[in-house]
Amino acid sequence: MIYADGSSYDGNWANNEMDGTGVYIDADKITWDGIFVKGQFDSRVQKRLIADKVVEDKIVAAGIRSKPYFDQFFDAFGKSDKKTFKDNLSPFFGTPEVCGDFISVENLPKYEDKGAEKWNEIFKGVLED
Repeated sequence: MIYADGSSYDGNWANNEMDGTGVYIDADKITWDGIFVKGQFDSRVQKRLIADKVVEDKIVAAGIRSKPYFDQFFDAFGKSDKKTFKDNLSPFFGTPEVCGDFISVENLPKYEDKGAEKWNEIFKGVLED
């Protein structure tokens, strides 16, 4: 198919639309070679870029939302010493009641169920990963 503006399409059609594999050359002589779906070029690269942008926007938004928390945490940490760490930093950590809303602790091992050597192995393995 050659269009009035000089663009052309050579490929599969369905319902009078470019659909399937084909080559479209636009009026600026840019070639679009690949898969077309309902008259539109199906660009996997474009889809990936859009998905990456969504993730990047979420990361930026999370950073903006969390910055005040970390600013307050580091301020409290900087003002703390051995005697005041627990009191100054406890507001920044979840209580067992609040954490229970998000996780089930029934299947998690208790600290006293494993010896210190075993916990050291577990923590070392997590840090190495």
